[in-house]
Amino acid sequence: MRPSSRAVLAVSTLGLVLSIAACGKDGFNPVTNDTNNEQAIAVRPAPTPAPENRELAICSTLSLKDVAWPMALDYTGKRSLALGLNISGSFEGGSGWKNITNNFDGQGLSLGLLNQCLGQGSLQPLMVKMRDRNNAVMKSQFTSAHFASVTGMLSKWQGSAKVADIDVYDGDGDEDMRADGRLSDLDMLPDGSEGRGSEESASSDSVTWAKANLYTDSAGKTFNSTWKKELQTMSAHPSYVSLQIEAALKIHEKAMGYMKTLGLKQLRSYLFLFDINVQNGGLYSADVTAYKAAFPSSSTADETTRLKKILDIRITHVIEKYKDDVKSRKLSIINGAGVVHGSSRNYPKEFCFTSLEKIL
Repeated sequence: MRPSSRAVLAVSTLGLVLSIAACGKDGFNPVTNDTNNEQAIAVRPAPTPAPENRELAICSTLSLKDVAWPMALDYTGKRSLALGLNISGSFEGGSGWKNITNNFDGQGLSLGLLNQCLGQGSLQPLMVKMRDRNNAVMKSQFTSAHFASVTGMLSKWQGSAKVADIDVYDGDGDEDMRADGRLSDLDMLPDGSEGRGSEESASSDSVTWAKANLYTDSAGKTFNSTWKKELQTMSAHPSYVSLQIEAALKIHEKAMGYMKTLGLKQLRSYLFLFDINVQNGGLYSADVTAYKAAFPSSSTADETTRLKKILDIRITHVIEKYKDDVKSRKLSIINGAGVVHGSSRNYPKEFCFTSLEKIL
């Protein structure tokens, strides 16, 4: 968590805060600087919705044509996830499924709607699946030399990476705690932590590979135009988009787990929790405990009050300079509208849904 994804000079001093995304253990780069992002988003009005997606009864700014949805999702799950991807994805970068970010943050490369990155080992699994499931398609996106190079990097990563997975998200928090005791790079280090753990060491070779191959400079700031075009073309292909959606299923399952644990019912609550997972890596177990203390089973508090309390609790972990960005994103989802990254947003209008509809 860009994680994002992730006018620029006018907001350069705020660039780091305004493009906070999620590239953490689930795969999202949480600190992306638009000043150094070739897909930087200028302050702009909210986008006009594309024609209504009749299958899901929403307006989607993301192309969902020919994608394969995870079998685990029913209609409500597909629709909720599609909205979550549209809304949280709109914060992450200006190119949708084709978001791409350079090595400014030491992650080597971030790619895709939610900015999976090499440095934290979240991009490699998607590319490995693309190679294994859609080899001919992937091969067609690259020159022969580049295909051999990228698949060689993936094979080397596979030989050394230890990829942990969680099969069930129970909604109790801490599901994706990192070795440094945090859920996100946006959070303060807990007392006694020495910083990043060893979990990312297996991906350092991938970062080295990216710096040596993808850029015209040793620092990894300027993309080689051929590599950039190839990576973005692959990232927008329905086969790879399907893998991006498959990766986002973990975020969906975490959000649904929190919904059940916290006693929430509305679609906006799902979208709020989806964005907490994207930008902030989820909830800490202490957050869930504090919430339950504030709202015992006998509580009659409405959903707005409950969501704002979750935000108040979760934001206590966030580093001070990132708090305004986290707060503006989350409040806009709770309220259905607001100003985020300089744009006036109205999500029900943009994406053709009703915030208060119940999904549980």
